[in-house]
Amino acid sequence: MPRANRRTPHSFLQRFVEVEARAASAIVVAAALGVLLASLPFGDDLVRALTDSHVRQVVSEIAVCGFFLLIGLELRREAAHGSLSGPTAVVAAIAAVVGMILPAAIFVLAAPAGARSGWVAVVATDIAVASAVALLGIPTDPARILLLTIAIFDDIGAVAALAVFGGHAPEYAWLPVIVVLVVGYAWAARRFRLGGLAAVGVAALAGLLAVHAGFHPSLPAFAVGFAVPRRPGRTGDEPVDERIERRVHPWIAGLLLPAFVLLQTMIPLRLRPDSPASLVVVTVIAVLVGKTIGVSAVLAATRQIGRAHV
Repeated sequence: MPRANRRTPHSFLQRFVEVEARAASAIVVAAALGVLLASLPFGDDLVRALTDSHVRQVVSEIAVCGFFLLIGLELRREAAHGSLSGPTAVVAAIAAVVGMILPAAIFVLAAPAGARSGWVAVVATDIAVASAVALLGIPTDPARILLLTIAIFDDIGAVAALAVFGGHAPEYAWLPVIVVLVVGYAWAARRFRLGGLAAVGVAALAGLLAVHAGFHPSLPAFAVGFAVPRRPGRTGDEPVDERIERRVHPWIAGLLLPAFVLLQTMIPLRLRPDSPASLVVVTVIAVLVGKTIGVSAVLAATRQIGRAHV
């Protein structure tokens, strides 16, 4: 490889995310920095400026689309290899359902009576953050694939909960347009041997249409990634999906995800005078404890059942 290529931003990010501990630590540092900045005396003005300029929303949507595009590419590859088998999908679905029900139950039982309708917020947690840590910090492929599959089922359930109980009805008329776009891309990618630029462009367009319609952009982006054909590229034997993942992954893991976490965690560690402290505590317990125990319990039970049948 020429020396000049080693100094490109892509090559720098690629070397950075090759060490999983670095990429995971970048997300942790970004989260801590977000809370710190928001808690400073000028934190309210900073958060308000970012919100008013839509910077947070734009960066979040781009990062989520890119991240779930990567998930789609990886799960597509694992499905082709047989690693994403029926039992794995069943376990992931059960874990995701329990991981949504338990936080909601904790919130409803412990929250003040007037705030119990906010249980949708703890179900629809930003699974991309937890999945990013899992993707970057779990060294074994089976565990990573299982967690990513749980992330997809969790996101589907969260989107459904928001659509039905969240008080904001999306424009369902756009749903067939998004489906036709993804299906059309899947056909065209095989028919005309489209490359990475087309996949990224279609994922961005599908995510934009989803946001316009009031849907979460993660699922359309995942669908595009999963629809990328697994075949050799025009210029070599490397499959198209692996080439796209190799080119996009450094930008997502090394730049967009830390920026996403930074902006999403810019929440000051203080309460408004009229905010009950108990509600904050209940929310934290519901999200952290409920999600962790719910998913972990299903995985542990599945492991024990598997050992009993050996």
